[in-house]
Amino acid sequence: MSFKECVAGRRQTLHSQNNNIHPNHGGSRMEKLQTRLLTTVAFVALSSAAYAADMPTKALAPPPPPVFSWTGFYIGGNVGGGWGHSSETPGGLFAATTGFSGTINRSGVTAGGQLGYNWQIGSSVWGFETDFNYLHFQSQSLDIAEPAATAFGSGLEPNVQTYNVGREDFFGTVRARLGYAFNRLLAYGTGGFAYGSRSTDSVTYTNSVPGVTYAVFQGSSNNVGWTAGGGLEYAFTNNWSVRAEYLYVDLNSNRTLVPVSVIGTPATGFSFSESTGRFNVARVGLDYKFGF
Repeated sequence: MSFKECVAGRRQTLHSQNNNIHPNHGGSRMEKLQTRLLTTVAFVALSSAAYAADMPTKALAPPPPPVFSWTGFYIGGNVGGGWGHSSETPGGLFAATTGFSGTINRSGVTAGGQLGYNWQIGSSVWGFETDFNYLHFQSQSLDIAEPAATAFGSGLEPNVQTYNVGREDFFGTVRARLGYAFNRLLAYGTGGFAYGSRSTDSVTYTNSVPGVTYAVFQGSSNNVGWTAGGGLEYAFTNNWSVRAEYLYVDLNSNRTLVPVSVIGTPATGFSFSESTGRFNVARVGLDYKFGF
């Protein structure tokens, strides 16, 4: 078969196929078109969903931490040091004779415990605290030589005046606290009632030649008074906090030492004024607050 014959045969075949198309075949084509369109839409939708699933999801922001509060009951301990002084000044008839003054500096370790309760409103914090503390102020004495004889007693010159200060073992306080909170840092002032151990102090006169004590002046009192101070406290967890604190303690121990024992001439009218029981305390502490 020649090429022209092949071409003519092909044309005839196409013409016959066109003549055999039924008018209803248009509906089939429309159905096929709709099927292809739906298939395309479904493919695009599935592709979009798969792409979205492959994209990294943005992590949700963590909830903000709870706001710290100083409100609550707490208990703790403290350790530090105390320092102060005691002094005696001749009074009464000594003013016209040969009485000499003396001062003894005192220092020692202090340690104890405290408990209290705080309320916080906004940044303001107020509360109450009580503590009880061991105080290591040992007994001390000071010798003062007096070149002339006193107007009482039987001793000859020179005389030795010995100022004796008794030991102090403890002190305690009941205080109010008022402060300002910088979140976990609290700056506060404090003040209130203070009390301490009872001590008995004395001044003795001894004649250095025969070595005889011929006069003793003595006095004692219950040590009660006031205290004031301040400090900083930092909460390093929701329950635990550390503090640094200073207190001035005045136990109001202005007392008069009167003669209780005299050999020879009576010492009526002679006395000593003593100032003691005032000291400073610097300490650090650790507290545990119950609850949040």
